[in-house]
Parts: sequence; C-alpha cells; structure tokens
Amino acid sequence: MKNYILSKSCFTLASLAFISQLPAADFTGDVSALYFTKDKETGVSAGFGTRTPTNHYFGAEIIYYQQTENLVGGGVSASATAKLFASGVTYKYFIPLTEQKNFHLFFGTGAGLAVANISATARAFGRTTTMSDSSANNFCYQFLTGIQFQMTDKVAAKVGWRYLNVQNVEFKTVGIPSQNLDSNAAELGLNFRF
Repeated sequence: MKNYILSKSCFTLASLAFISQLPAADFTGDVSALYFTKDKETGVSAGFGTRTPTNHYFGAEIIYYQQTENLVGGGVSASATAKLFASGVTYKYFIPLTEQKNFHLFFGTGAGLAVANISATARAFGRTTTMSDSSANNFCYQFLTGIQFQMTDKVAAKVGWRYLNVQNVEFKTVGIPSQNLDSNAAELGLNFRF
C-alpha cells in the first residue's frame, strides 16, 4: 500500500512540475453536445486543461452517452438501454486560420478508460424478464478535429467531429460477446478560458 501511495504521489508531483514548466499557459474548460451518427443518439462531454501560447492543449475529459431501443410486436415488447461513460486525457493542436487568430483549425487525440452498462426488459405473455450487465475498465481512444471561433477573450465556440473506439466490451450475462464499440460523433461546444 505504501508503494502505491508513493508512486501516486511521485506521479502527481511530476505532473505538477511538467505543467509549471509550460510557458504562460491558460487554463480552460470545455462543454460539448455530441450527436452519434451511427446510433442517432446524443451525448455530452466536458473537460478541463491548459493551452500554451504555442497552441498545444493538454487536458482531461469525460464523455457520457446513452442509447435506448424499444421493440413492440406480436404480443411481445422489449426495451434495452446502453450507457457509456469514458474518461481520459486529451491532446489538441490549434492552427490559426486568420491573422487575427480568432479562427483555429484543431486536431487531436485522447486515450482513457470506459465503463459500459446495458439493461434489457422483455414482456411477453404476462411475464416480465429483466437482465443487466456491465463491462468496466475498457481501454478507449479517440481522434478529433474541428474549427474553433474565438467570440471574446474568454469564450470560444467550436464545431467538430470525433471518432471514439472502446475496446473489448463484453456483456456475458445478456449473451453479447467481446467486441470493439466504435462511433463517429458531430460536436458542438463552448470553450471557456480562465
């Protein structure tokens, strides 16, 4: 236990030392609405980080997404809900598109861990059956790109696209074998500079 605490403390001190060496970095916060094109469902993301004067961004982010399916026919009804919660680190690079530097093209990547949950309820012939399962600590990664417009000194709007992949998601209880979940999402969001 002491070694675990010591290694966590060393990692935290090393992270703080790294961030303190960044030249005059601004701390920022993000919030975005996501539209997953494959499942036609929505999600949200939120993050915080630091952006350097040389247009590098280092941060942390969380993503939440939920999908619900309902089936009815022939005296049988069923509904299933899948939820995904992912968190990780993100890197972005910004390229100014105008001399005033108020429009930026950005691209980036991220990696982290995800938890997926599924629950299903079926009703047939007067009986109801409910099943649920979860798959935790699944490695996930993403790629993202978009355009960000600086509206004021402190607020920017962004429009973008991201690809999200969650590895080895398995729901044994409901009979879904291990698979990679991937999705594309359109993104619309705001960035706040502190």
